[in-house]
Amino acid sequence: MNNLTQLENLIIQQIDDFSLKNQMIMVALSGGIDSITLFDVLCKLKKRGKIQELSICHVNFGLRGKESDLDEQFVRDLAKNNNTNIFVHRIQSQHKKTDLQKKGESTQEWARRIRYEIFANYIKQGWTIALAHHIDDLAENILLRMSRGTSLIGLSGMSTYNFSYWRPFLELQKSDLKKWAQRHNLPHREDSSNAKMDYSRNIIRNKVLVELNKLYPKASHHIARLGEEAKQVSSYARQTAIKRLRENVVIKQNGSIQIQISEFSHLPDAIIKDLIAAIIQGENFSERTNTLEPNTKIVIPESSFLELALDSIRSWNSKPDSTQKAWSTMCAGGGAINIKGNVFEYMPNANPKTKLVYNLGQFKTNILLEGFAKIEIAGKNQDFLSIQNKEHKALRLCIESPVGNSKIKFNKNTKNVSFNELMRTFNIPISQRGDWLLISCDEKLICCISKEACIDASGKTNRAQYYTNEIKIEVL
Repeated sequence: MNNLTQLENLIIQQIDDFSLKNQMIMVALSGGIDSITLFDVLCKLKKRGKIQELSICHVNFGLRGKESDLDEQFVRDLAKNNNTNIFVHRIQSQHKKTDLQKKGESTQEWARRIRYEIFANYIKQGWTIALAHHIDDLAENILLRMSRGTSLIGLSGMSTYNFSYWRPFLELQKSDLKKWAQRHNLPHREDSSNAKMDYSRNIIRNKVLVELNKLYPKASHHIARLGEEAKQVSSYARQTAIKRLRENVVIKQNGSIQIQISEFSHLPDAIIKDLIAAIIQGENFSERTNTLEPNTKIVIPESSFLELALDSIRSWNSKPDSTQKAWSTMCAGGGAINIKGNVFEYMPNANPKTKLVYNLGQFKTNILLEGFAKIEIAGKNQDFLSIQNKEHKALRLCIESPVGNSKIKFNKNTKNVSFNELMRTFNIPISQRGDWLLISCDEKLICCISKEACIDASGKTNRAQYYTNEIKIEVL
């Protein structure tokens, strides 16, 4: 886009389309070339009377020491020179340390959450937040989600205007913004952390997307278009499925949602996963209107979470008439999914500290832990197993009832044995083999437990200390 009037006309058209002329516009200004360009364009449009009120919001996380402070001073000077109100938020380093430990986030995830919490407060006061995201950012986001694993709806990415967040540059490439900045001699700050290859997003941005655009000059546009088409298709499929299921949904007083698995298990895998995502995201199954309010955080469940739920549904679907209890429980993002028999249940109000109790018997349970999580499994007399997730990754805890020929391997130093062989080794009579459970984490067997005894990875057994009729799991 070489003609500057084309860029201005694009923004003016959006101001008309979204009725922004009389709105209070706040630019999220980091000092980088993208946000500086956005501020410059909006300043010029304000002088023409296209918008009435313009302010700046700058967040200093202090992550780069003196460099962060120089960014802040640069933005303050820019606001002063343009006679524009500025709101600066300085985040204390201790706040970061405490938050990271509490929520299990990466530094980038933490900064993004804090930034949007600040924006949300301004939106409540009536401000519209202008963000300088462009089409390369959108393509980068889609590629990152695809690589990590996502559902169809997860490809949709950002919107030009959504819940008081305005992204006027979403149809432009970064090169368009650079041309404007060069033409108007706009000074800007460079964030040194953007060049580091320590973050997956930077690798996508500085290597993958750059090479793709060299091979195919319109690569970012094509990726963004794919995301938009995926959004349209998944939205139509989701609403069609919800319309069919609405009469069969039970919503309890505590907010839990229950659906008979047989009502949707025949649908394609992609639709089932998107339905689960829809439930978690707060789609309204009781009315025709959407329940999402402005400033609602849209949660996109991890692909591994959706795959676990799908596996459990498919497991039930293969044996719908079985008398065996089939359980699958997963906790992620503060919610929990329970699958028992023919009933799928989502409990949105299950807080991060969730206690689950299972009676010993025939069932299989999968629990997905994301971030810094801790599992405590307690017997009748004392805790006998503690798993601490110290890395920022998902862990799978699996509890299942073995069959006679189930292969058991505690670690790389032990050989595979069948469940029956293990029982014979420890002289467990056949009459007492029906209520044993295998407990594994990330497919590594930790122990076998029953109401008679427990066999751990060391090969030791205890018939009294661990006696219990139930397993208590606490996810902190």
